Parts: sequence; structure tokens; C-alpha cells
Amino acid sequence: MRPGQVVVVEDPARPGTLLVHRVVRRNADGSLTTKGDANASVDQAAVPAANVRGLARLLRVPMAGLPALWLRQGRWAPVTAAFVVLIALGHLARARTRRGRHANDRRRTDQCRPVGRTARQLSRPDPHPGIRSDHHRATDLVRRGVL
Repeated sequence: MRPGQVVVVEDPARPGTLLVHRVVRRNADGSLTTKGDANASVDQAAVPAANVRGLARLLRVPMAGLPALWLRQGRWAPVTAAFVVLIALGHLARARTRRGRHANDRRRTDQCRPVGRTARQLSRPDPHPGIRSDHHRATDLVRRGVL
């Protein structure tokens, strides 16, 4: 175990409880001096090497414990700023997934939508008899059986 490595140790001050702390140094007798990331000073009691229960190897989340430290210190400005940033990121992520989902839905419905007037619409009188578009002309040809 080298300095800076995160270890899971049995707490020498409270036997039966585990601590997840960072190794600060290895002492001459083989014991370890540890410190919690949110603590201001090193632990009072050195941890014997036999008390090491595990080593952290894969997950590293820098500064993840800072909001908890800020809360204990009563530093409300950084806690509030962190909360606002998390809420904003959540809204951005949600809006991004919604936008993608609606775009896909629109494409699917456009492919299924009937082209031209339906039979029900064809049976009704033309709401704009003086305006004849290509669509209306084509509909008239279909109605007459030409197309």
C-alpha cells in the first residue's frame, strides 16, 4: 500500500467498524497513517497492516464528498451552486432525450399518414370552391376514376 491509495480498514479506535480512508504514509513499524478525504487532519490512531480489509482500485470520483463537507461547515453558497448545476444538468439531459424521442415519433407518423383527402373529406363539399390547387385537381380526377 502506497500513500494516496484508498483502503478499507477496521477502525482501531472503534473495533468492529470499518473506515474508507486514504493512506497518508507508512510508518516504520509497518502500520499506516490514514486520513479521510473530508477530514481536516490525519487519524490519531495508526492502523496496523493486519486491519486492512480491502483496497479501492476501480472507482475514483474526485471531489464527490465536497458537498457533504460544505454542509457540515455551513458553507451554503457552494452547496447551493452545486445543487443548481445538478438541476440544470438534469433538465438538459431530460430535454435532450425528449427532443430525440419526439423527432422519431414525428418521422413514424409521417410515414403512416394518408396522403390527400380521406373518403369522409371527399364526401363533404369543398370549403374553398374558388381555390383549386393541384391537390384538389388530383382528388377530382381520383373521384371521377381517371386516376
